[in-house]
Amino acid sequence: MNIKDILSNLFGNGGAGISSTTRSFVLNVIGKTKSNDNYTDNIKGNRKLLRQMYHNVNKNYALSAQLVKPVVNNNVNFIGIPTLFGNKKALKVIEDIKIDYRKIHKSIEIDGAIFIWIQWNDKKQKIELVQIPVSSISEVFVNPETKEITGYRLEEHVTYSTPKQDNLQVDITYIVTDSIVVKSFRGSIEKNVKYNNPFGVIPIIRFTNDADPDEIFGYSEFESIQPQLKFYHELTYEAGSAQRRDGHPKMKVNTSNVKQWINNNFGAGTFDDVVNGKTSLAMEDRDLFMNAGDDDVSYLYLNKTSGDYNQLAHKTFTNIVQGSETPEINFGANMGTSLASVKEFRPVWIKKIDSKQYERTQSWLEVYTLVIDIYNFIHFRNIKMDIEMTWPRPNFASVKEQSEIIKSFSGAIDILLNNGSLTEKEVYDTLKKIDIVKLDPDYKRHKELVDEQMAKKSNGDNQTTTNTGANATTKDNTKTGN
Repeated sequence: MNIKDILSNLFGNGGAGISSTTRSFVLNVIGKTKSNDNYTDNIKGNRKLLRQMYHNVNKNYALSAQLVKPVVNNNVNFIGIPTLFGNKKALKVIEDIKIDYRKIHKSIEIDGAIFIWIQWNDKKQKIELVQIPVSSISEVFVNPETKEITGYRLEEHVTYSTPKQDNLQVDITYIVTDSIVVKSFRGSIEKNVKYNNPFGVIPIIRFTNDADPDEIFGYSEFESIQPQLKFYHELTYEAGSAQRRDGHPKMKVNTSNVKQWINNNFGAGTFDDVVNGKTSLAMEDRDLFMNAGDDDVSYLYLNKTSGDYNQLAHKTFTNIVQGSETPEINFGANMGTSLASVKEFRPVWIKKIDSKQYERTQSWLEVYTLVIDIYNFIHFRNIKMDIEMTWPRPNFASVKEQSEIIKSFSGAIDILLNNGSLTEKEVYDTLKKIDIVKLDPDYKRHKELVDEQMAKKSNGDNQTTTNTGANATTKDNTKTGN
């Protein structure tokens, strides 16, 4: 097929006049489709099952769910706690809340999403971050034109007791938008409460894990490896069952006269009782067997009752490692791989944690903004939300490796500073990003401390030089006098 045939198949005109400016082509799309965005049927993770797998209390995953905690906990630990810097008054307001970052991040990793409702607790006179699990989100209101979330309907069923009554039940429904908050109670309590929202924004902030742009809820961190975990459990269970069933030795008897052998060793008439179902033979308590000339007793040891379990288990574990993007060593075991393979996996792991930190940054900034707005409203203040945040960089390097990095880095920085390729601020930002040395989060404060230290060092050097010069003069004078 030549180029003319190819063009003919594509455009249906043999490609004639393709270079001519007077001819144009229309490419018809066959099989028209249209976008179908259904925001009322977004996928939710099975929160009950996911929590059971994390705590390993589901019998269908009992022999594999121990691999879930390392995936989740390593992500949470390496994501870490953000460092905030900027407006000191705003920082003080946020610090007073004492946010449990690890608890929130763990819920995001397990459930795939979590919603934080920023509330003012009038009784405690403080701002609180209330976690709303995915299972409580009944409806999400969406603007069909902008695709923005305009509100939520939350539902919860509460069973409780009082000093006078037991097992009371009430259904509570919340409607939360940027203008109102409505609470409805049905059951043991019957009432409706409506509040105006003075802030003009929804007081609920959404956190998601690995959600697509058109998805409201994210995905559990171990949802993608769930089939492998199920297979790992079943594989191990079958291998263990076979080992328990067939792992003990089996006795083998060779005899030309079965009736005579049984009667000789278990008593006269035993063979007939066995045939008639009146008794059975037990070998456990027998240390001695009476054999005739052609009788023989031996034992069979089934060493490979589990089949190819080791090979299959290794492969399944490898699939879990790759599917979760978690270094093998993070599971607390090393199945025959070298340290080199761990080092090669570092870039993948670091990029994964970087993306998770980036994914959470905007949501946390929205939380901080709403916290400051509520604080200003309650206390009649005008504190600005002038805050930046950085995350700890995941680091597998040993102390020795970190020392070598600092030594090489400092030499390179000296050269770049001296030839004007970098500014001091850029050096500070780079050091802060690699997160090997502890730096003051505020650059101006950091520079003041460095300048102060350099001034002290300079004064100390000058004092040493003066003293040395004075001693030299004294010695010279002594020599002259002599």
